[in-house]
Amino acid sequence: MPDSATTAGPDPELDVDLELALDQIGGDRELLVEIAAIFLDSYPDHVAELERNLADNDLPLAARTAHAIKGAVSNFGAPGAIAAALAVEDAAKTGDMAKTWAAFARLKEALAVVHTALAPLAGR
Repeated sequence: MPDSATTAGPDPELDVDLELALDQIGGDRELLVEIAAIFLDSYPDHVAELERNLADNDLPLAARTAHAIKGAVSNFGAPGAIAAALAVEDAAKTGDMAKTWAAFARLKEALAVVHTALAPLAGR
């Protein structure tokens, strides 16, 4: 497995570190494949839920949804996506809708990078 699975451009913060992910689960590659497949199946629903939370101006729920996304993506050594989810969570907690929407846009971009890195691993 490569040291860093993919980069969506020159920004190293968008790296997905599958070696770190593998280390976090005791080197069990089959488990990593399974976790990646589950993530790929579920994260679009969480992103859609977060978008609905924002459209409904429900910032407390948006913060919780972003927190859940942050936890899920943290399994893959993806600091850009983790930071983006945290930015959504923090902006929602402050009640700043404009910052929350901006952070949400960055989160979607970061999750696309994670998707690109995990799709081959999960056979997609």
